[in-house]
Amino acid sequence: LDASATAIDHLRTVAQARALPIRAEMADLRDLAPAAESFDAVVAIGLLMFFDCGVARRQLARLQAAVRPGGVAAVNVLIEGTTWLAAFGADAFCLFGADEMRRTFDGWELLQANEQRFDAPGGTLKRFATLIARRPVRGPHRPGRSAAGTATVSAAQPFKAQGRAALIADLTGEFVLPGAAGFQPLVQLFLLGCVRHRQASGSAAFDG
Repeated sequence: LDASATAIDHLRTVAQARALPIRAEMADLRDLAPAAESFDAVVAIGLLMFFDCGVARRQLARLQAAVRPGGVAAVNVLIEGTTWLAAFGADAFCLFGADEMRRTFDGWELLQANEQRFDAPGGTLKRFATLIARRPVRGPHRPGRSAAGTATVSAAQPFKAQGRAALIADLTGEFVLPGAAGFQPLVQLFLLGCVRHRQASGSAAFDG
């Protein structure tokens, strides 16, 4: 899902050209409320910071709730200390706290958590926090190989998918984060794994 008609058209074109089974639809992401525990994977890349903080934190909580037990969330946001604000113009925005992502995902298994700093025009600075975490599994079940297959998060840490793979992400730039070249390959691996899982097991939607 994306609020941009241009982004949706682009995604549909790329998906068709690559024979990827992706459903792309327009939606106002400020009010998106996915069903609880409905997705194996939720990815929000460079998205939440474009909302005011009240909306951003509410939507983050909703995205967390949408992850099934054993599923994975991947989130990338700008954090306090960022002085490059040109992208926001006069619109509302949110710079998350430096350790807010870790605190928000307290109790989840952290697969990746880091902060990156990048120089920006005019002597300004971008500070990104990136987190990938697995939601705890309730009861006796533990993450592991399932009949559905395996979707790769990274070479060291596989994501064991259990059902319908869905990704919530900002697709307007094909996951290119300005200045975040080190994070881009990880995102691409994560998405490629989920697409491969989809081809083996069930329907998928990319949400952004």
